[in-house]
Amino acid sequence: QVSSVAFGQGLTLSTSGTASKFFLEALDSFGNRRPGGEDISVVMLNKNIIETPKAGKVTDNSDGSYVVEYSVTMAGDYSISITFNSVLAAGSPHTLYVQAQEADTALTYAYGNFMTVMTGRTHTVFVQTKDRYGNYISTDPLESPEGADRIEFEYCLTIANGCGKNGADAGCVCGGGIQSVNVAIGVTYAQGPNGDTVNGTSTGKRYLGLYKITYFPFVAESSTPLIRHNGEYIQCYFDMGESAVGIQDPVRA
Repeated sequence: QVSSVAFGQGLTLSTSGTASKFFLEALDSFGNRRPGGEDISVVMLNKNIIETPKAGKVTDNSDGSYVVEYSVTMAGDYSISITFNSVLAAGSPHTLYVQAQEADTALTYAYGNFMTVMTGRTHTVFVQTKDRYGNYISTDPLESPEGADRIEFEYCLTIANGCGKNGADAGCVCGGGIQSVNVAIGVTYAQGPNGDTVNGTSTGKRYLGLYKITYFPFVAESSTPLIRHNGEYIQCYFDMGESAVGIQDPVRA
């Protein structure tokens, strides 16, 4: 009779695009390792979307121990099924959580009200951060209420090109231009258009990697909003004016 166990950090946690691994042991009825040679299959299935299951690479150490290696690029929850000689084994299925890598500022984009600005009124802009594979940054707002990234909103009277291109100049504002002092600005993390942290009306997903910016101009003046992500000015803006809240929801589909 064969029994088996699975263990290792890679059994439950990984990072997108990162080589990960966990370990298996095949034991006899007395708890001793078997000599190896078992027919082992490891399959990972994404719980969030329908896609082709991914197979782990199994290396037989010929001493009853095995190494399972894998790499997946899509963040989310996976189910890992392990079979020994076509029989579900090693306590599987196991739940694997694949977290996003750190943010890639080149993929950051912002949307909301940039152009239809009125004095004495609160306007809203959202900034979505992603990793190099397009995953929303999976920073838990309960662990990091302000998020993992530095998001800055600038309300510029003039814009120059003298700083802020590589994030090195923390004192730079408006590219070296002039920023208005007649505006109140607030930034919150993982909050959707309705102020909720979860989209309960559509997908039930948390607003991971999403920053909500509110700004309130006190006086009428010609200005241009700019946004910096970890010191770098983002390049992708979508003006949605006073669109309905549902249209501005990033995870409504």
